[in-house]
Amino acid sequence: MSMPVQIDRIDYTPRDRLLPDRNIYILTLDCIVPDDSYLITASMPSELPNISDEINSIVKELDKKSWSNYNEFYDQLFRQVRRIEDIKKNRERNIFPKINDKYIIPGSTLKGAVRSRIEYKLAPKNNKSLSCYIVEDNFYPQYAIKHIKFWGNDVVISRPTCNINYNNRVCRVCDIFGSPSLSSLLSFSDAYLVNGGVEKLNDLGYEAARPGSRFNLKITCFNFNKIMLGLLFLGLELYSKSPIILGMLKYRYNKKVGNLYKNKYNIGLLRFELKEIKDHKGNIFDANKIIDECKRELDGNNDINQYIEWDRGVIC
Repeated sequence: MSMPVQIDRIDYTPRDRLLPDRNIYILTLDCIVPDDSYLITASMPSELPNISDEINSIVKELDKKSWSNYNEFYDQLFRQVRRIEDIKKNRERNIFPKINDKYIIPGSTLKGAVRSRIEYKLAPKNNKSLSCYIVEDNFYPQYAIKHIKFWGNDVVISRPTCNINYNNRVCRVCDIFGSPSLSSLLSFSDAYLVNGGVEKLNDLGYEAARPGSRFNLKITCFNFNKIMLGLLFLGLELYSKSPIILGMLKYRYNKKVGNLYKNKYNIGLLRFELKEIKDHKGNIFDANKIIDECKRELDGNNDINQYIEWDRGVIC
């Protein structure tokens, strides 16, 4: 692990009241799988699978053997139970998520991908950084060669996570997305499939959203100003109109750092289009105009603009 950089932190935005110069924004977006990509995202189980029948069968089989002590018996029992749990979890992860028979991209998946993109695009400069890493990544050099190749060598630099238990200051990304002991100012809905479909990629063993599939997403932003909205747009790649990357196999099948699936398709690309933005007072804003306005806000703020790598992560 490299030496950590200094994080430029600010007083966090209040969560319990709406400030006079802030707004509540409601964004409606289309999430589009490009024509040259599939999308694989996991359906993570919320609880352990029910394996009571399997446990009874395991116990009966183990009971037939001779054991020198109970520790050996329980060690084997736990190993067998864990193996079955892992099999069932992995089987569920191979299925594209659904709620009420509708395919979705989980809001938590989208939120995490957008947050990470902002963190990586706010690159360290002169041993300082505008953003921490909410997840400490200690495994990069050995296990994430393509991740480093995609984002750049400075992703191995340690950027310590913000925690308001130590002080009331956080980086600008944690101020928006939250940190330990600090709630988020953003709410991402699950994105529901409205056009296209899902198919099983038998050679990979996963269900995937087809090229051209379209999902609908809503994001609610509390206590936002135009700078904060501009950083969110940065993570959504609304300025570049580039897809972001998320889900499984996103580096393995990626034209920038990997090989194309069947020599034709990326896996893990998703592009956002802002369809509507309104505030809590009912005002509706022109989507293109507010994107341009927020870009100018970022461009004009040297404290922030000097850290932004606008083209980092962009897929042409």
